[in-house]
Amino acid sequence: MIRLNPREKRRLAISILAFLLIQILGAFFLVYKERHALLADKHLHVASDLAIVSLTTQNFLQSKNYSAIEHFMEFWLKYHTENIREIKIFKPTGETLYQYCSKRPVDVPLKKSTSIDYDPGGKAVIELTYDLGDIEQDLLWTYLWLGTTAIITNILFWFMMRLILIRQREAKTLSNRTEELSSANAQLQLQAQIVDQTHDAIISTDSQDIILSWNRGAEKLLGFAGENIQGQSLQGLFADGEYAFFQENIFPLLLRNGQHEGEVRLRKKNGESFAAHLSLSRLQDQEGEFSGMVCYALDISERKKAEEWMRLAVKFLDNTTEALLVTDAAGTIIEVNPAFEEMAGFSREEVLGQNPRILKSDRHDKAFYDKMWGQLRTNGHWQGEIWDRKKNGEVYPKWLSISAVHNERGKLTHYVAISADISDVKQNQERLENLAHYDQLTGLPNRRLFNDRLQQAIQQASRNQQQVAIIVIDLDRFKEVNDTLGHSAGDALLVKVAALLNSNVRSSDTVCRMGGDEFIIMMPAVGEVDNVIDIVQKLLNAFAQPFLLNAEAVYITPSIGISMYPYDSKTQETLIKNADTAMYHAKREGRNNFQFYQESMYNDVLERLTLKNRLHQALERGEFQLFYQIKVDTVTEEVVGAEALIRWLHPEKGFISPDRFIPLAEESDLILPIGQWVIREACTQSMMLQKMGLAPIIIAVNLSARQLHQQNMPEIIGAILQETGLPAKYLSVEITESMLMHDVEDTIKTLAAIKQMGLSIAIDDFGTGYSSLNYLKRFPIDTLKVDRSFVMDITKDDDDKAVVISIIGLAHNLKLEVVAEGVETKEELEFLKAHDCDIIQGYYFSKPLPWHDFVALLKERQKKQETFLR
Repeated sequence: MIRLNPREKRRLAISILAFLLIQILGAFFLVYKERHALLADKHLHVASDLAIVSLTTQNFLQSKNYSAIEHFMEFWLKYHTENIREIKIFKPTGETLYQYCSKRPVDVPLKKSTSIDYDPGGKAVIELTYDLGDIEQDLLWTYLWLGTTAIITNILFWFMMRLILIRQREAKTLSNRTEELSSANAQLQLQAQIVDQTHDAIISTDSQDIILSWNRGAEKLLGFAGENIQGQSLQGLFADGEYAFFQENIFPLLLRNGQHEGEVRLRKKNGESFAAHLSLSRLQDQEGEFSGMVCYALDISERKKAEEWMRLAVKFLDNTTEALLVTDAAGTIIEVNPAFEEMAGFSREEVLGQNPRILKSDRHDKAFYDKMWGQLRTNGHWQGEIWDRKKNGEVYPKWLSISAVHNERGKLTHYVAISADISDVKQNQERLENLAHYDQLTGLPNRRLFNDRLQQAIQQASRNQQQVAIIVIDLDRFKEVNDTLGHSAGDALLVKVAALLNSNVRSSDTVCRMGGDEFIIMMPAVGEVDNVIDIVQKLLNAFAQPFLLNAEAVYITPSIGISMYPYDSKTQETLIKNADTAMYHAKREGRNNFQFYQESMYNDVLERLTLKNRLHQALERGEFQLFYQIKVDTVTEEVVGAEALIRWLHPEKGFISPDRFIPLAEESDLILPIGQWVIREACTQSMMLQKMGLAPIIIAVNLSARQLHQQNMPEIIGAILQETGLPAKYLSVEITESMLMHDVEDTIKTLAAIKQMGLSIAIDDFGTGYSSLNYLKRFPIDTLKVDRSFVMDITKDDDDKAVVISIIGLAHNLKLEVVAEGVETKEELEFLKAHDCDIIQGYYFSKPLPWHDFVALLKERQKKQETFLR
């Protein structure tokens, strides 16, 4: 028997209830109509009976024949007793003339009465009572008929509706199945096209691993045509040994789970093997038995290479000493390496999802970060020194490099930041700068730092037309303090004097200890000379108070000399010399006073003007010469190079010091052609040495700041080398430390071009400038030359010893060669040897020599060397 589903059952129940409701309403209507007809008929019958009885009775009453009434009623009742239950006839007085009562009870009484003329005195009343119960009896049969009919029709209706619903369901099911089959067929056709057109290989086999189907992706991947491979064994597609691995490790899991994935190596038609990822699905027959499989194969060679590269990259980043931080485009941290955790003190979990602002030290203002992000957006890269904060609150410096990462569409996806803690470098730098620029006893700036600040003050005063005062102070009879109280007391006095001087000058002034008991003060932008006198008088008053040394009051006075820029000189050296001269004049005037330098500048100005005019003609007239000072290997004492030094042989004044004419040349454009002449002459004479049979040595030439930043300087050097035929390895260029920090990026670019040509590069006068150690490692240099001001006192000045040792250590750590300038004594040489200085230059071996003397010296030393080797 076909069962109805719940929906069909609901529809059937609703239909039956509706049909039943219609039947009930119809039945009520029929019963009501039948009842109404029966009642109408009953009332008509009663009216008819009453009319007959009243008409007959009236005749009898008028004739006063009462017995006839009774006989008539008995006769009439024989035929009407079925419905009549009671008959009453009353006189007008209410007296009963006749009465009949049926023995049957009255169920539903219906009374009808009428009046008739009885006599002239009134009317008689006839009352008939009927029972309507027979109507309900008649309706009972109607109820039974209607009920039976309803039951039969409902049963028939139920069967009919059920049949209709079943037929509708079957029709709909058939229609749905037809549509499903049509859709499934279209879907199968579409899937077949997709499978055939997909770039990935899809292969189906039977239970014996015989290939049944083979799409175009498989043809492209493996090289076999479908018609040639179908019917072949799947084993032929595996590389050596891989099919056994497949059968042992992958196939059993496919049978057990129905699906499985794995990686194997497959072989193409040309014999090339490659890594492939297999996705397998089991096929089964109607009995559930294994009937084959569908294999989805994907070439993962590139992915495996990428995974290997990524594994190596991750291993490298995990083991590198530089901290790595990666953010998304919004700046949210998504990865850090162990070096970052160690450096910043945060664990990886603590920073993931955070912004790098958690590392902010608050040492940099908004402009710093605006510039950094501006460069990042413009160039995609930024690097520089920055201060950050560790988890424990410690602020530290680091060298940070940030790069923006874009996808193949050029959209920004990540930022990668690599950083290194440079705290040690900064400390070493500060220590070295302190050693190089501050007096270790008093903490005051030393001569080098003073000269730098004086140079800046003079430059500013020149621009703003201001005055600069130089005040030289020498302590009177200081030697007596040392002799009587000891050197420790003398040192303590110097410290107290330094404090006194610092506390009595302006914050913009520089107080320096020149050495021994001599101090110097530089006062920039002094305004009027009276301001200088006020300060000096204040100092004299302060010196009037005793100094307490070892609980003993010590009085000491100063002799003070003053020179003024620009009136007394426009050069640092002369200003200091003139102030020193004024100081000695103060001593001659009785000490404990001050004197201004008063000598006129006319002769000096005249001489400068004369030299500047003659300098224009000196190059054309061939008045310049090159002198050479040899450089000697510290260990073997062999000549390994020489520095070419320009000299001006004036026809009237004789040799003029470079310190006098080089500044004049730099003020004009003459420094450029003079510099080119030096390079060309040095290369030419170096080739002459080799042609003489002498061993090749490296000739060093000095580049001025103007030359270094000349746009085509590398090309000029290259042209000269080609012109003279000198190999580039035998030419070296020397630049001063201060030149490096002017336009750093341009300097690096120029030096890199020179370095690429094969020349070596040396930094001259190292330790006297302010080059950043962070930048130093970026410059493509080979040699550091220790300035002679450090070397000249290394045997007696502990500060200079410390500076020289630090510079040698720094250079060797940076894989650089060290040359010491100004070596004049055996003791200086032995000290430098003991501390592994590489090369010596100075009067100890030779002063700068003119060309012919230089050649003779080389020949002599080479001859001695050859004799020694024999």
